[in-house]
Amino acid sequence: MSILYNEITIIIILYEEKEKLVLQCLKNIKNFKIIIVDNANNKALKRQVEKNFKIFKYILNEKNYGYSKAANQAIKISVYKSVFLDINLKKYLSWRSVQSIIGATDTFLFII
Repeated sequence: MSILYNEITIIIILYEEKEKLVLQCLKNIKNFKIIIVDNANNKALKRQVEKNFKIFKYILNEKNYGYSKAANQAIKISVYKSVFLDINLKKYLSWRSVQSIIGATDTFLFII
């Protein structure tokens, strides 16, 4: 399963999420390539996240472009064949949930 770490990008779209929630989510998925798109242009959150985690790409949008446009921004720069979109951070995406999805499908785009 560890080989898949290098084949999966997890995309997280943010808009005014609480720092604690974002950091908890990232703790659970820190071994994957992560792209974050922040539609709230929260520079303080970006600094905190990048201080604590290795993030592949962190995009700060000047305004809220909406979920779809933000997701497309991230998908365009994803370098791997599998992409997870985390729609609801409150679900606390975990390694266990990623592992079960990997075992169940080889679809390109997973929406959680």
